[in-house]
Amino acid sequence: MYLPRHFEVADPAPLRALIAAYPLGIWVMGSQTGLEVNHLPFLLDATRGPHGTLVGHVARANPAWRQAGPGVVVFQGAHGYVSPAWYATKATDPRVVPTWNYAVVHAHGVARAIEDPEALRRIVARLSDHHEAGRRLGPGGARWQLDDAPSDYIDKMLRAIVGIEFTIERLEGKFKLSQNRSAADREGVVAGLEAEAAAPPLAAAMRGAGATATTSAAVAAASTTSAAAAAQDAATIRRWISSGSPYEAQIGYSRAVVDGDWVFVSGTTGFDYATMTIADDVAAQAEQCLRNIDAALREAGASVADVVRVRYLLPDGGDFAACWPVLRRWFGAAPPAATMCCAGLLDPRMKIEIEVTARRQRVDADAAGSPGSAPGPAPPDGRGA
Repeated sequence: MYLPRHFEVADPAPLRALIAAYPLGIWVMGSQTGLEVNHLPFLLDATRGPHGTLVGHVARANPAWRQAGPGVVVFQGAHGYVSPAWYATKATDPRVVPTWNYAVVHAHGVARAIEDPEALRRIVARLSDHHEAGRRLGPGGARWQLDDAPSDYIDKMLRAIVGIEFTIERLEGKFKLSQNRSAADREGVVAGLEAEAAAPPLAAAMRGAGATATTSAAVAAASTTSAAAAAQDAATIRRWISSGSPYEAQIGYSRAVVDGDWVFVSGTTGFDYATMTIADDVAAQAEQCLRNIDAALREAGASVADVVRVRYLLPDGGDFAACWPVLRRWFGAAPPAATMCCAGLLDPRMKIEIEVTARRQRVDADAAGSPGSAPGPAPPDGRGA
């Protein structure tokens, strides 16, 4: 990809945020007849691999799964036409031309096919739970679950598809948001997009990115602005995030709830949700807990550095000290308030459960660093999720 330095985004956090906000990927790979191109909705599992793993499925009749291997998945974010009439500098210098602004992520890696029935069922359940959790329910609405359909029908449908897991080896991000223009020109573009309702998500992305799209938090905030939510104040948006754990569907809860700037992550145990396995060592469980939490926070557009409150639950308080090196490594740079309690857990294999509350940091050039700035709103529920 042609990638001028001022449009390059190297920080993986905003790139993952764009994938989460715009999950329909263009999967491209080589084949014996040329290039094979498919459009698939993917779910990014940030806990698997150094850059994460994309999870999806294709029809068994689609030959792509038999050729799965090295390739690239392209994710397109907000984009739109930019008129030179919006540039403030046009008044003094007519040498301006139209352009097109956009945000895009290229995920390079290797795909593999998944035919195991139980693994495929977990993939489908995780994808549907994730997208159902993001629905805004109307009166009398309900979230669909895999178990709502007859089991023999689901088994039949599963035989007609093949799972795809795409291990990301490298991420490339290009956010072309007028960073090569003056601040006055950029403001003119944003005002033009908003006034003409030409591309509200693009206007929100430009306003979020500010002067440079390489600022991680700013670009992440821009990336998570979807077309449906762009016209609303971010502080009023509530989202539900699923990890794919079967407990979420069985009990009726979300891995995390985003309410404005606040992110409430449910008590999370040391299961690897991709395989539903759990280590015996308590420190290893603590590490996996935090990987699971980190994935939920990233999907919410936040990070571990945004955590302000953490609660630890252990059946055996004597195990807690063994977890301290892991906890210090994750939270030591920005230590949150914390409480440890002894309590029984749902499964005797579980040795620790961790719950966090985070507050996403707003990127506001006028408010940042201003000693007179008023504090933000209190969390909707001080107890966490």
